[in-house]
Amino acid sequence: MHSKNVEDAVTTIRYEEKGLPPEGEPSVPWILKELDPGAIASRTLVKSFNLANEDLIHNVQRHEAERGRLFSDIYEQMLTKHGLSLKDSKVLEVGAGPGAVCLGFQEVGAKVVSLDIWDGRVFYNDEVPFVIGDGTALPFTDNSFNYLSLTSVLHHLPIEYRKTMLEEALRVADTVLIQEDCLTSPITNIAMKLVDDGVSGEVGTHQAESHMTKEGWLKYFEDADLKVLETVDYHPKWLGVGIEKAFFVISRS
Repeated sequence: MHSKNVEDAVTTIRYEEKGLPPEGEPSVPWILKELDPGAIASRTLVKSFNLANEDLIHNVQRHEAERGRLFSDIYEQMLTKHGLSLKDSKVLEVGAGPGAVCLGFQEVGAKVVSLDIWDGRVFYNDEVPFVIGDGTALPFTDNSFNYLSLTSVLHHLPIEYRKTMLEEALRVADTVLIQEDCLTSPITNIAMKLVDDGVSGEVGTHQAESHMTKEGWLKYFEDADLKVLETVDYHPKWLGVGIEKAFFVISRS
């Protein structure tokens, strides 16, 4: 349950323009960008501690825009290898959060709908409908979308709900796009816990977290009788600690 002060902080960091800001905007002090390139500290201070400093807010906006474009580009490159594309497709972004990834999809040329259990959008676009909803009971008919995105979502679900969400995803879409931060070492596991709690505004709470190794995810998909069309690894660093991000393109076997 999100506290009122967290909701107020999220409202504070909303970007008023339509869509993602142009590359390089909003401007951020050089030292802040160098010390906190992933905006982890900035987002933690804003969301978990309700510190609405303008430079911190701009750093969050900058990073979210960069992340949205990067992730949508990675997904598009993966799909292209299989003769598929986000361009002119219908995409549902489940667990949309700040809204940056779904707007990245839109920039690639997709028609997007975003969904989350609460409205935590940083970015808006009137052409991207937003729906309050549950990913385990999607309010859409069968085969409504070409793609469904679960970007950094599954690890927040209790394990017993993952199968239901994936079944729902493949009920409403042909192909599922998944990104997860993966277990690699005790140090990275601690870093991921700090990042998750900080950026989600959940410091001091006990949100659901169940990270796995990349091999663990692949085994999970195999056991669920799902076909992994493509995987890609990406290795950003936070305070010098590398966190493995794995991307998967999934369909029914």
